[in-house]
Amino acid sequence: MDKYELKYFGYNGKAGGIRLFLDYFEIPYIDTYYKEGEKVKDSLPFGQPLVLTINDKFRIGQALAIYRYLGARHGAIAESIEEQAICDSYGEFIMYTFYKLIYEMIKGKTDKKSVQEFAVSNFAPIFNKQLEENGGEFIVGKKITWLDFLLADAIDGIFERVKPENLEIFKKLETHRDRIFETKNDDGSLRLIKTIQKRRDFDENLQE
Repeated sequence: MDKYELKYFGYNGKAGGIRLFLDYFEIPYIDTYYKEGEKVKDSLPFGQPLVLTINDKFRIGQALAIYRYLGARHGAIAESIEEQAICDSYGEFIMYTFYKLIYEMIKGKTDKKSVQEFAVSNFAPIFNKQLEENGGEFIVGKKITWLDFLLADAIDGIFERVKPENLEIFKKLETHRDRIFETKNDDGSLRLIKTIQKRRDFDENLQE
């Protein structure tokens, strides 16, 4: 069995959906957080903090590359080349629009209102349409893929930033998220209960 170490900060960010993926498939991994003040750029791929190390040897930087690798390695990749390309396109849309806006909001380069407007008028309609056209269970294809975890992570984060009166447009996407979050083990227990609690703890720590 491969040895995985996922290293990132002690919050959800770009690692949140990857943790969901690993715990959903019950893949053992070491979840390592950077220490406060720790210098990270010089020794990492592209100088960015998110990195997956495999067997203490191979290091993968960039969130989408990690999602794609894990999807291919653990059977959560779309079945055809065309569907794989569609997954990539939606994944890049999430990363280079929504997550970029969140990052800019944290850095003070944009405001919460801009994030809310984008989520309601752009993000939700695009994924509602794709989800409906694909049958309502998965975003692409007829089985779960890495993209479903990336979207579930994004939708979970959106609920922290959208006004209550705008939540209705996210109902179908919330159901999609909950299908992952509420996955049960053979004994009926919730498989991701500890993972979700960790997400909530991260959110609370950021608000303090």
